[in-house]
Amino acid sequence: MEPDNSVSLRGTYCLSLREQSIWRMLEPILRMSPGLKAGEVKEGSDFNFRLGNDTATLSILLLTPSSIEASVAEETTFRLRQFSSLAGGVDKEAVVYLLSEAPFHSASGRYRLDGLVALQALMIESLPNVLPVIPIADADCFLASVQEYITNLEAIKIPRQQCSANTMGFARSRFFSATSFDEQGGQSFRGFAG
Repeated sequence: MEPDNSVSLRGTYCLSLREQSIWRMLEPILRMSPGLKAGEVKEGSDFNFRLGNDTATLSILLLTPSSIEASVAEETTFRLRQFSSLAGGVDKEAVVYLLSEAPFHSASGRYRLDGLVALQALMIESLPNVLPVIPIADADCFLASVQEYITNLEAIKIPRQQCSANTMGFARSRFFSATSFDEQGGQSFRGFAG
């Protein structure tokens, strides 16, 4: 599969990726993407992608099957804890899990889901909150998968003022009116709250 050059992500990837075995698969993909450059990223992350109108970022921690092996589980746990400490504010975080470290050109099942399950278990055991995981079958799909994730993040974004106004309107509606419920012989909301 050829890298998807139609993806228009803007962001930065960590220079230390060049020292990892996955670099040989990622290098051609990243070099062909004009919106990505090597540079400084948030501590603990491997990628920072700009979201929407550049007011927020999506930080990515890249993990592979070899990063879930028992011999490096402690280091991976440390990386996950460090990465999860970034959570909060307008910025988003996600873990990208490449299901295979070897390139393949068909959906022949050359990857196994054991690593993904092990990653989920590791996060449940070691983090206060589980991070979103983007499973990716092949490095060639990396940028397109991240772009799709970002598009979905932006599509479900609800303005806070609108949500608050809707919630207040609903709370004031006749359905939740303590008086009308009391008149019908029911227990008031104040009885539950007090």
